[in-house]
Amino acid sequence: MRDYSGLEQDEFELYFNRLYSVYSLPNILLTLVGGPLVDWFGAPSLCMFYFSIIMLIGQLVFSIGVSFNDWGVMLTGRFIYGLAGDNIAIAKTALITLYFAGGEISFAFGW
Repeated sequence: MRDYSGLEQDEFELYFNRLYSVYSLPNILLTLVGGPLVDWFGAPSLCMFYFSIIMLIGQLVFSIGVSFNDWGVMLTGRFIYGLAGDNIAIAKTALITLYFAGGEISFAFGW
């Protein structure tokens, strides 16, 4: 990817690290909102669907940024992806607890 971007090593590493930082930025606060949101809707599968759509949009924007070698668009796509990235894990956990009870929960989570 560095060869494709045409950037020097140091500059490429800076932008590449920003991709993860921009993904993590919305998750600082939105995971605190995601849990109550899943509880409020009462349908984790519905929340997972909406979170998946947000993630798809973010990934599409990121892919467009890669196609045009535009770091600003790539960072925007990663930010959109991050809006739902960890919230989908919260909804998944709520969905699993609906279908598994007792000692089966640890089996469902793979622990």
